[in-house]
Amino acid sequence: MAYTPPIRSEMQAVISRSLRDVDGNVFGPDVLNDFINEGLGDMSLYRPVEATVTHHFDPVDGLAGLIPAAIGIKDVYMVEVGLTDPALNTGNMVLGANSPNESLTRTGWEFAGGGFRLPVYVYNRIVEVNNQYVDNGGVDIIFWGYRDRDLPLADDDVLDLQDVIDQFCLVSYCKMAGYVLLEADRGLYQQWLAATNNTDTSPTQLQGMRSQAESTYDRLRGRSRIIRRTPVLGYQYVS
Repeated sequence: MAYTPPIRSEMQAVISRSLRDVDGNVFGPDVLNDFINEGLGDMSLYRPVEATVTHHFDPVDGLAGLIPAAIGIKDVYMVEVGLTDPALNTGNMVLGANSPNESLTRTGWEFAGGGFRLPVYVYNRIVEVNNQYVDNGGVDIIFWGYRDRDLPLADDDVLDLQDVIDQFCLVSYCKMAGYVLLEADRGLYQQWLAATNNTDTSPTQLQGMRSQAESTYDRLRGRSRIIRRTPVLGYQYVS
C-alpha cells in the first residue's frame, strides 16, 4: 500500500497527542506549525529529496535562466532532443563536474553563488550541434540532485513527506521541540500540568522526558540519514 502523507492539520493532531495535549490547550496551531517547519528544515539536511530540473538550451537563449533553484547538484546530463534523423544523434552525455585539480583549466561544470557555468568545450559543442543540424530541436540540460523540503503554507497543504520514515522523523523532532519548550518556559510548563492532568510530572521528570526525546530523535536521525552522492568528475557517453 502506497504511503499517503498527511496534511498539516492532521500532523498538528498527531503532535498534540505526542505531547499529551490532545485538545490543543497548551501548544497552539502557530507553535505546532513552527515545530513542523523546523522539523522539515532539519530533514532537508539529513534526508534530502532527490529531484531533477530540466533546462532547454538553444543558441538564441544560451544560458539564460540556467540556474536550478533550490537543488544541490549531483549530476548534469546533456540530452539532444527533436532529432528527426537518428543518424544525427551524436550521443547523450553525463557532464563531469570540475575537479579541484583542474581549477585553472575548468573542463567541468561549476555551481557556485547560485549560478551554473558550463565549460567552454561543452558550450561550443552545443552551439555547433544546434547550428549544424537544422532539424535539431535543441539540447536539454538535466540537473539531478537534491532539493530542500517544501514548507506548508496552509492547514490543508500536504506535507512534503516521501515515506513513513519521514513522518516518524518529523513527529520525533516535534515531540523533542515541545519538551524543550516546556522545560524552558516555566509558565507554559505550569499550563501544561493543569491542562493535561499531568500534575504529578515534576521538573526533574520533565527533564528526563526531554532528554529521552532528544536521544530518540538523534538515534532516528542517524539511522535514517541519506548519504548524498558526489558529482561525477569525468565525462561519460550514453546511448
